[in-house]
Amino acid sequence: FDHHAYVRYATDVTFQQRNMPSGKMKERAAYYSAKHHLHGYKVEVSVLPNGLALNCTKHYLGIEADIEIFRHNHAFHLQHLLKSSSLRNMADESSMKDKYPDSWCVLADKGYQGLADALRAITPIKKRPLQQLTLDEGRTNDRIAHDRVIVENYFGRLTTLWAMCSDKYRLDENNSDMFFRSCVALTNFHVRILPLRDEAGENYSNYLKRLQLLGNEMRAKRLEVQRRYREKRRMRLRGMLTAHIERPVSGSHRIRAMVNSDSESEDLLDHESYVFS
Repeated sequence: FDHHAYVRYATDVTFQQRNMPSGKMKERAAYYSAKHHLHGYKVEVSVLPNGLALNCTKHYLGIEADIEIFRHNHAFHLQHLLKSSSLRNMADESSMKDKYPDSWCVLADKGYQGLADALRAITPIKKRPLQQLTLDEGRTNDRIAHDRVIVENYFGRLTTLWAMCSDKYRLDENNSDMFFRSCVALTNFHVRILPLRDEAGENYSNYLKRLQLLGNEMRAKRLEVQRRYREKRRMRLRGMLTAHIERPVSGSHRIRAMVNSDSESEDLLDHESYVFS
């Protein structure tokens, strides 16, 4: 890498939309990504400085955090970040060299904060509450982003070449790993012939924007459906309350009903407000 000669590869996760699964709410929620507001899968890919993918994990459900997917793939990272015996005496002036003297580094984004506790990982510096980054910290983040963009360029090439990876997945979930890995292998062959360019990263950025737009539209529709349901329920409860208050009573119960009607109305309206709050 241009700014990180001691980095072995860069790692990131890509998201692919799928149809909303059937079943109970808990089962459907496992596929839901709060970031994209869509149901789908996540796959982690590690890309070498030459633009070739070194590893592709199995698919994980949309609710899974990026750093948790990395930890599930810990054995691979531990093996491929290990320095060979011939390179362990090589000069290494990078960060965390004392803590991980026998390991290369991995580049990751802000979603992997805390990864350095287990592996030699380099992630951007996050802003502290109510504080701005210093100039040096900003330059450090720029250097990380400059080198880590190769993963986004790879995802851009992958999603541009293969609709199987960019369109909504509609096939059997059990076959998704086979299809995705086949597309990764074919993309590696394509990168060997035509190296990655910045245009591929722009294509991936457009792909993410499209996902975000779809997610926002679907979320707005769900909120509108919920709003109409709550409004109808509110009107229905008000009708029930009105019918209850206006129900004719006789004898000694009339006075008691008149005394209690106001308190009953307040209780029901309070309950209604609590339900829809």
